[in-house]
Amino acid sequence: MKTQMRMVRGDITTVDADAIVNSANNDLVLGGGVSGAIRRVAGPEVQDECFKIGTIPLGEAVVTSGGMLKAKWIIHAAVNPLGLWADPKSVRKAAKNALLRAEERQVKALAFPAIGTGAGALPVERCADILMEEVTRHCSGETSIEEVMFVLYDEKPYLIFEERFKEKTSPAPAAPEAQTAPASPEPPPAPPAEATPAPPPPAP
Repeated sequence: MKTQMRMVRGDITTVDADAIVNSANNDLVLGGGVSGAIRRVAGPEVQDECFKIGTIPLGEAVVTSGGMLKAKWIIHAAVNPLGLWADPKSVRKAAKNALLRAEERQVKALAFPAIGTGAGALPVERCADILMEEVTRHCSGETSIEEVMFVLYDEKPYLIFEERFKEKTSPAPAAPEAQTAPASPEPPPAPPAEATPAPPPPAP
């Protein structure tokens, strides 16, 4: 896989990326958590764009401008219904669709937060596994995406992601070489049989 994955401890609204992913509800209401931070920093135009799009299916992803963010686009990945919890299936589908939306816009640098955690209540460990699996699967073929960042603000989620990241990206240990049993020695050749002397000729 040519795409580089890396961990970033910080605020996803400040990262230098072509697009960031928002952990969204399917009504695209930018409430608390990552969505709230995006609303505050990007400006009201992003929420206006979301209202124009309206409700989307759970697991779908749509794109708005980045508003006043460094990122050109925000990919809103619908991981849970408004006010309800996320589940692994919706998070996996939303991650897949977020990667497809990034591909459609020829994104080179993409940033993911821990989508579906926080208000969505998905365990951080499960989110980390899903995101890294989907990014690896998507980027194993032809892709415009050159870099994917996993951006975590708080220390505990960051450390959980970092542990999973090391597990997923560390090279597998080399398999031990097969031990070849020494060949059994060839038995020594049998000594040649002694010739039996011919009987003496009969007496005349």
